[in-house]
Amino acid sequence: MNKHMNSEDNNEVSASLTVGQRVRKERRLRGMTQAEFSHLLGISVSYLGAIERGERGISSSVMGLLHEQLGLSYDYLLDGTTLNDYSIQQYLRETSHYGIRHNLDVILGACSNQELENCYDMIHTYLIHSRRRKRRKGKNPSSEQ
Repeated sequence: MNKHMNSEDNNEVSASLTVGQRVRKERRLRGMTQAEFSHLLGISVSYLGAIERGERGISSSVMGLLHEQLGLSYDYLLDGTTLNDYSIQQYLRETSHYGIRHNLDVILGACSNQELENCYDMIHTYLIHSRRRKRRKGKNPSSEQ
């Protein structure tokens, strides 16, 4: 590193490396090569490699793609923060007037991709079974008595 860099430059390099490490971690969690991941994001493999190594900053458009394509929050990508369970519960108590859909957005927005998949599976399974029970009850009126 250039020893004439000021502390502001060092902070910028450090922040880029941290973002790059998170990008690499997310790519590896998905079992993807750099070529596959760069194709998904529509960027070159060399640009992705430079991001992961902290040699280049990440553009706002790539940040947007990571958010849209993979559900990664900007807070997580930039500084590694995510809402913890207590923060989510506190937020939901304070904002209950927003409604259930909004609250689900908040909860799911703080989930990792694996947690999102698990939530989807549980909700999907619940809805299938719940709707089947309703249909069965509707066909057999004596079961409601």
